Amino acid sequence: MPDFYEVLKTRRSVRAYTDRTVEERELKELIDLAAWAPSGNNKQPWTFTVITNKGLMDSLNDRVKAVMRELPDPYFAKYANDPLYHILYRAPALILIYGNLQAPSAMIDCQLAIENLFLAAHARGLGTCYMGFLLLARDDPHVRQLLRVPEGHGLMAAAVIGYPAITPPAPPRDAVQIEWLR
Repeated sequence: MPDFYEVLKTRRSVRAYTDRTVEERELKELIDLAAWAPSGNNKQPWTFTVITNKGLMDSLNDRVKAVMRELPDPYFAKYANDPLYHILYRAPALILIYGNLQAPSAMIDCQLAIENLFLAAHARGLGTCYMGFLLLARDDPHVRQLLRVPEGHGLMAAAVIGYPAITPPAPPRDAVQIEWLR
């Protein structure tokens, strides 16, 4: 197991994956580790869904790209109109975290859980990438239907996961701004 600080410093968003399948046992263990994240009042408001069905992932890609085409910012159209761009990077698995809408801190709690998942996956040699474009379309009725969002829950976090084909180098980091109030 790599050093924890090394895991923090070397985790990258991976956007190219091999065809190698991530075993269900491995995905389950990573989700178990994600669920150790802190949550407001220890509500643990999350439920997880794992998608490995390529047809479903392709349908999701098509629908999310359709939603992106309707957004006013041309930044999104650039990706949505590229026939070679797949929002899920053709990764072998997609992990969704749904939050209970009755829990006031569900969004934050689910974000903390996905970060645990990112770090645990990286420590095991797996790559991950946060699925921000998918979250843009989370309220679309067709997306909700494709994802089978549980009643009373909302999509709060999502990530693809797989074995990296390419691990990008670390981007430069800006100097951290700290203000000390003493």
